[in-house]
Amino acid sequence: LLGGEPTINPQFVEIVDYLSKFKGQLYTILRVITNGTNLKPHIVESFRKLDYVVLSLYPDTKSIIDKMKKSGLYEYFDNNLTFNIWYSKEFFVYGTGGESDRLGNWEKCWAKKRCRNLDSSGLYMCYILYGKKMNVCNLTNQQEVVDYFKTESFSLCEFCTQPPPTEPWENNGN
Repeated sequence: LLGGEPTINPQFVEIVDYLSKFKGQLYTILRVITNGTNLKPHIVESFRKLDYVVLSLYPDTKSIIDKMKKSGLYEYFDNNLTFNIWYSKEFFVYGTGGESDRLGNWEKCWAKKRCRNLDSSGLYMCYILYGKKMNVCNLTNQQEVVDYFKTESFSLCEFCTQPPPTEPWENNGN
């Protein structure tokens, strides 16, 4: 679960509950990538249903670890969850185009077997489709969701150079 900050979705806990029912059918690993800015008790408790939690920290959010340690949350994560912390001063810029070929990018893509994006409008196959709001799978029909997960679509891979270029994170002062 990723895309923006997934834990701010008011239905995050319900989404985790729903998806956790389909382990083995739709996916093998359910993970969340979060910046850690919304670690409310009900969110943290829902993490127990995930296989993996990633705290993705950037220069202006690194102090979150200190706050987690002071509150005991870091110890809770360490004792109850499989988690990792990613520190980064850069971010990937997907979908920037350039000289690339669809099949070559598909072959080099690190996320093709794990990448799905979920938001209130539905399920998307990859980052680019999510960003362009294309090829969305409606979540109301369980069989359609299962079939969607079995599909390997790479229609927009020509726009997603692999590996993608990076840009530095900059604090906008807010």
